[in-house]
Amino acid sequence: MASRPSIPLPDHIPALDGLRGIAVLLVLAVHTDQPHTLKPLLRDGWVGVDLFFVLSGFLITRILLKTRNSPQYFTNFYVRRVLRIWPVYLAMLVFVFACERYGLLRNQATNWCWVFLLTLTQNFYIARNGWDSIPDWLGPTWSLGIEEQFYLIWPLLVRKLSLSSLKKVCLAVIFATPFLRAAVSLYFHGSDGPLVLSFCRLDSLCFGTLLAVNYWTGDLNFSRWVKRLAPASLALFIVIVRWPNQAIAETALFSLLAILFAGLLALCLVPGKSVLAKTSVALLSFAPLRFVGKISYCLYLVHTAAFAIAASHPAQRLLIHVPGYHPTGWSQVAVNWLFAFAISTASWYLYESPILSLKRHFGSDPSSLKTRAASGL
Repeated sequence: MASRPSIPLPDHIPALDGLRGIAVLLVLAVHTDQPHTLKPLLRDGWVGVDLFFVLSGFLITRILLKTRNSPQYFTNFYVRRVLRIWPVYLAMLVFVFACERYGLLRNQATNWCWVFLLTLTQNFYIARNGWDSIPDWLGPTWSLGIEEQFYLIWPLLVRKLSLSSLKKVCLAVIFATPFLRAAVSLYFHGSDGPLVLSFCRLDSLCFGTLLAVNYWTGDLNFSRWVKRLAPASLALFIVIVRWPNQAIAETALFSLLAILFAGLLALCLVPGKSVLAKTSVALLSFAPLRFVGKISYCLYLVHTAAFAIAASHPAQRLLIHVPGYHPTGWSQVAVNWLFAFAISTASWYLYESPILSLKRHFGSDPSSLKTRAASGL
C-alpha cells in the first residue's frame, strides 16, 4: 500500500517537463560551436547538468516515497530504472564501440575504460585519467554514472529511515559536500574530480530529495527558503563563476546552482500568485518545450555524436548542395541541432516508448506509472 503525502501534488507536473527541456537546451548550447557573438552568453550552459541533478533527486524521491511500503519496492524501482536508462545507453555504447573499431574516432579506449563504461562508473575513470581517456561522444555519460550510483544508496535509505531521519541525511549531505569538493580540489589540483565524482555532487541531488521529502511531510519551510535565496544565489554565481581561484570557485559554484534550481523547482510546484511566478510556470508548460523535456534523455546522450556526424566531411559533401548552406555559422548550427533532434525524436517514438510501456507491469499504481512513462520518467 502506497504512502499518502500531506501536500498532494499531481503525478505529472507539466512545468517540470519544461525544466528538463531548459536543462538539455543549455547543455546543447555549450557544446555548440556558436557564432562568436553568442559565446559569452552561452558558455555557462554546463549548468543544465546541475538542473538535471536537482530534478532527478526530486522526481526519484517522489516515486520512492509513493511505494516505500510496497513488498515489491526494490524490484519495481530498479526494473523501471533499467527500462528507462539502459536501452538508450547500451545502444549508444554499441554505436561508439563500432565506430571506434572502424577507426572513425580519435580516442581509442582501453579495455578497462569499457569496463567502467559498462558499470556506469566512468566518472571515476575520468577523474583519474582525464576526458581524453574515454571514447569521443561519451563525455556526457559522466553525469549518468553519478545518478546511477545515487540510485544504489538512496532507495535503501528511503525504505529504512523515518522521514525525519531522511531530512537530516539530506541536510548533512548538503552541508558536507562543499567541503569534500574543496578537499578534492586542493589535494588533486587540476583534476576534474570536483565536477565528476559522485560524492562531490550529491548536494544538488539532495536539494531535490529534500524538497520531495518536505512536500511529503507537509513542511513548506525549505521550499520557501530556497525560493527566497534563489535570486541571491544567481547573483553570487555570476560573480564567482569567473573567480580565478579554482578551489573557491568549485567549492561554492555547485552549491549556489543547487539553491537556484531548487528555488526554480519549488516555484513550479507551488507557483504563488505573483505575475512573475505565473508567467514562469506558463512558459515552462509551453508544449514544444515540454516535448524537448520528454526526449531530453536521448538528446543529452547523443548530441555530441550527432553534432560531430552532421559536421563530418561526408555530411558536408551532401549539405554543400543545399541552397544557402555554409559550413560555418548559423547554418551549421541549425543542421547540427536538427540532426540531434531527429535522432532523439525517432528514438522516443520507435525505441524508447515501446520499452517504457513495459513499466506498467512493475508498479502498484498503474495509472501513475503510465503518466510517468509518458513524461519520460
